[in-house]
Formats: sequence, structure tokens, C-alpha cells
Amino acid sequence: MNGFKNILALDTALGGCNAAVVAGEREAVRCEAMVRGQAEHLVPFAQEVMAEAGLSYAALDAVLCTVGPGAFTGLRIAMSAAQVFGLSLDIPVIGVTTLQALALNYVAEHGKACSVILETKRSDFYVQDFDAAGQAISEARAMVGSDLVKALHEDSVFIGDGAQRFLFENNVLRRDVNEGFDLIDLAMVARTLCDHGLEGQIFKCDPQPVYLRDADVSQPKKEARRLRGS
Repeated sequence: MNGFKNILALDTALGGCNAAVVAGEREAVRCEAMVRGQAEHLVPFAQEVMAEAGLSYAALDAVLCTVGPGAFTGLRIAMSAAQVFGLSLDIPVIGVTTLQALALNYVAEHGKACSVILETKRSDFYVQDFDAAGQAISEARAMVGSDLVKALHEDSVFIGDGAQRFLFENNVLRRDVNEGFDLIDLAMVARTLCDHGLEGQIFKCDPQPVYLRDADVSQPKKEARRLRGS
């Protein structure tokens, strides 16, 4: 039996702001889709779910957060907040990737293998394949659509907020696409941590952000002035 029974979970890596608490039979969730503003909303959301669950911060056993891939700076909002809670309460901070979390959601509901395809807002996609038990059967990677068409399993069910764009841009006619998995059901993921702890390499302590590719950096349009020495 693991010691993670009362868990605060946080996510800002995808297209929303998400906080959840699980504590025995009690559960509270606040999740809203938003393009920006997560930094202002996350802590109030966390306070709301803690109050709704009737749980004191001193009773928490762990803080769970998503670590990406996802929005390059957005994912650090939840990670930073989780670190603050962890340090101030002297409890472990545990991470889970967005790809893994969505796969857990899908498998819990449908019991089938899936390929999670996430939006990058660029020409490529974040993708990872999972079996019917929610275990990863491929590495997480960033791939352009033409390469992804060749790499995916023929019987894959696609989930995630990038699935529809991938199909449209690459003229993929078939494939099962299961909508409704654009944002993570954090409470379900937190209950998985309650039930199974750190077994299976799904959850990791002291997490680091997962980006899969470098940040996009634009060069200045004007050449810098050079001063000649006298």
C-alpha cells in the first residue's frame, strides 16, 4: 500500500487550466478551457477544490502535476505551483506526462489501445502509443504528419487535441478518432496514483519538464549596430 491518499493535482500544459483533489471518497475538480491566463487562475482553482473537498493543506500526501509535452511555457505554470506546494508542505511532487495522462483516461473508459496525438501549434505533432493497459509501447516524440502516417499502428484509435488536424492535413480517411480527450481528467489520474503509487513507471518523483523539441526562437530583423574602438 502506498502513502498517497490525499492528492492535489494540477495541469496547465494543454489548452486549459485544471485542478483536482482526491481524498478517499471525496473528489473535487475545476477545469476550464483557456488559451491564456492559467497563471492567474491556477492557484484560485486549487483553493476552490481544496475547499470543496473539505481538505486542509496539511492533510495532503502529495502534489501531482503534468510535465508536458504541451505549451512550452504553460506547462511550467503547474509545475512551478506544484513545487511551491511541495516545498511549503514538505510533501512529494509527482509528475505524469500529458500523453500518459490522456492514455490513462481513455483506457479507463474504453479498455483499448490508443495513440495520443497532441497539438504543437506548428507543423508537427506530439505523439505516443499505448496498449490496452495504459502502458507506453513507443517513445514520446515530435513528428511531422507525413512521417506520423507511416509510423502509427494500423489499428490505432486516435485521441488528443491534435488528432483532427493530423487527419485533415494528411488525408487520412480511416482511423477511429475518439473525441472528448482534449483536456485531462485529473481526478481519474490522481486516483490511479492513489491505487498504484509509483509502480509501473507511470508517475515520477521530482519531475522535470518534457518538451520533445527546442523552443522556437526568432532572430532580430535588424542587425545589431557595431561600435568600432578608437
